[in-house]
Amino acid sequence: MRRDYAPSHKSQSKHHSQVRLVPWWLWLLSSLVVIVLITLFVKSSKLGMRQIKMTSVTKLIANEVKSKQITAPVNDYEFYTLLPKMKVVVEKNLQQIVKPIQVNKKAGASLFYLQVAAFKHYADADRLKARLILSGYPVNIKKSTSLYTTWHRVIIGPYATKQNAERVQAVLSDDDIQSLVVHD
Repeated sequence: MRRDYAPSHKSQSKHHSQVRLVPWWLWLLSSLVVIVLITLFVKSSKLGMRQIKMTSVTKLIANEVKSKQITAPVNDYEFYTLLPKMKVVVEKNLQQIVKPIQVNKKAGASLFYLQVAAFKHYADADRLKARLILSGYPVNIKKSTSLYTTWHRVIIGPYATKQNAERVQAVLSDDDIQSLVVHD
């Protein structure tokens, strides 16, 4: 009797029905759970080792302190003795270089100002004014209107001559502040 060794469809269907395959997502999920559990175990063991090390170190320090009676170190800083003896040289103040003049409203009197900036919003001009006042400059805000826009000009001065205004402008440029000499 002859036997056919070729695979038949009947034998495959029996084989598949007997073996149950596990879905791919179940393998993925189970492997992720195992990885998470391993990392948690490793981290918890490291934290436990740190706590053990810290407690042993603190015990060693406590024993050393008890045995040697360690005292606090004495400050060897010379700062507190040197500082009162030091003199600080301050550069010339802006008001010592050129003092702004008092405004007298005379006919034909020309005045010079340094315009540092012009803003549409008063709050911006006021912020710059505060910064310049803290630097020692005599600052004012002058409101001017052109066509449909109101400008708030931040100005320094007035000065009687253009040369005085230019000297102050040089000091301003040393402080990285740009300005324009304007004639009023």
